Amino acid sequence: MHKHNKKRRTPLRPVSSLWNRSWYKGLAMAVFLGQAVGLNAFPEEKGSPCGTEINKAELSAIGSLALLDSVLCKLGQNTSDAFCYDSLYRQLHFGVKEYRYNYLKKLTIHYLFKGDYEEARKMLDAYRAEVMESGSALTTGGYYLTEGNYYVYSDNLAEAASSYRKAAEIFRQNGLNRRLFLTYGNLSTVYLNAGKYEAAYQYLLMAQNMQQAHKVASGKEMSISLNNIGVTYFRRGLYGQADSLFKVVEQMSDTLKEGAYPRLLSRVNQMELAVRQEYWKEASVLEQKILSDLPGFMSLFHWYARWATDIYLQQKDYKGVQELIKRLETYEDQQAEKHSLSLMLMKIKHALALNKPNEALRYIRQAGVLENLNTENEIELSRYRQQAFLLRGQNLLALEEAEHLKQLDFRLQSERQQLRMEEMAAIYELETFKSARDRAEERAALLERNRLYLAIALLLALSGVIILGFLFRSNRHRAREERARAEAARQHSLQLDKQLQVQRHNALHSGIGAAQLKNNIMSLVDRYESNVNMLRRRLNILLNEYSAQGDFVELFLLSYPDFFKTLSKEMPDITRSQLRYAILIALGASTTEIASIQGVSQSAVKMARYRLKSKIGLEEDNALDHYLRHLLLK
Repeated sequence: MHKHNKKRRTPLRPVSSLWNRSWYKGLAMAVFLGQAVGLNAFPEEKGSPCGTEINKAELSAIGSLALLDSVLCKLGQNTSDAFCYDSLYRQLHFGVKEYRYNYLKKLTIHYLFKGDYEEARKMLDAYRAEVMESGSALTTGGYYLTEGNYYVYSDNLAEAASSYRKAAEIFRQNGLNRRLFLTYGNLSTVYLNAGKYEAAYQYLLMAQNMQQAHKVASGKEMSISLNNIGVTYFRRGLYGQADSLFKVVEQMSDTLKEGAYPRLLSRVNQMELAVRQEYWKEASVLEQKILSDLPGFMSLFHWYARWATDIYLQQKDYKGVQELIKRLETYEDQQAEKHSLSLMLMKIKHALALNKPNEALRYIRQAGVLENLNTENEIELSRYRQQAFLLRGQNLLALEEAEHLKQLDFRLQSERQQLRMEEMAAIYELETFKSARDRAEERAALLERNRLYLAIALLLALSGVIILGFLFRSNRHRAREERARAEAARQHSLQLDKQLQVQRHNALHSGIGAAQLKNNIMSLVDRYESNVNMLRRRLNILLNEYSAQGDFVELFLLSYPDFFKTLSKEMPDITRSQLRYAILIALGASTTEIASIQGVSQSAVKMARYRLKSKIGLEEDNALDHYLRHLLLK
């Protein structure tokens, strides 16, 4: 596969199903290239500076932006005079650092879109050298945004998130709220692409709060942001909330001048949701509405075609499916792309619907050699392969495929468990970032008040001199404290990074500890069920052993997921501290034992027990112990 055929993800994009990402390329062009390349190069009447004689005064009159647009256009067209345009820009405008920054940033994006990651890396390195030497906060943050885009394009989401967070911190410290809003959107998209929907939701909420406080986003950007929030609901199985939000986006878009794009996103999301729930009539109506907006945004055709295929197959409109397949195939050929997984799956479904198992198996083999297949893709292909074997009457092969499906499903569950652990780490990082941000804002407010006090003191008489000296010393003391706190925060951040690395490294082994905890508990219950006092003492010993471990709660929840699930229904707002108290009570620990383990007073334990009992709705004093023990043993 050529480099430019590589799978891509783009910031502030709509998200469709994770298995279908072939439309990223077209959307990447809309987001990145629309910022980097102006299609209006030199007007024809002015002549070509590399094709005819033209002096530097005339070139200067044309302007740096127009010349840079021409450089990008010529590079994109791969014409023979591209080098000449590039040389002219360097000669005329590299003396001004802002023009150098702009050149390096846009050339980086140009090569990213082209798929030439080696040249993009060179431009990015040059950009970094320029910015780190003498760049302002705006240009430094802009560099980290571009670096994040580079990592998104090269499929390194962890590094992309790191770069975007650096940009966000710079923009926050310098009050660049518009840039901060966009960066939060980019971060949410990274986590959406990674399947970490809770972390993505948190960043989208931060972007929403930024908009409410500072009004920095356009109506179109806000609609896309709301759409992505709806996607996080959708992927977490909250279909009702997702559908309501998609409808809000659709209504908002009708009032916007540039509302066609977000309206199309919301409708395709609604169509996918209707198909997944098998609301075929509603899905068919949405499919017809989408057709009016789709011609202007053909980069989304893969996404639309995937769900339209299911609708046509349900209606037994095989001719319509065939037409969709031809259109998508033609589009991909025009874009010089390899045939995508979306297209292969459409062909497979069509062949199976027409009872052509041999043709379906041929497409399945072609899809199986595509790059970037994940476990969900392999499971889907395996199911279609099993269906084809059954149509051919090859029951033994179908049974073998069923065993293969079991192995794939086991692997998928392991991957999801790993993803959940990584998402927990990502949310922890986010909470750490938010805490640091809040502390920094408090410090900024404190320093602002100090400056006000200083201004007032300067207006006083001779006594003001004494007050001024006092405040000066106070500020120096605070500055030393702030430097000490900053160094401590830096050291703490480094320690947290190490802990998170260890946490990710050990995430795969957490299942072993959870199984061991569960086996130990059940063994004690079976052995001492008739002797309650002995059972409590044994559970207390086991409790103290596991409570010393930092991951005790995670191990317990992995051992008893139904315990947490049932308790969460009764107490949707349960905190981590309350969850730990509930676990200790369920394991039979007394008030004295819990106070010792938690390092609190017995009165604090009694208050925690009272709050748990009130939230669950229990009345009797001993009802809480029986209820939680029942949840554990059930």
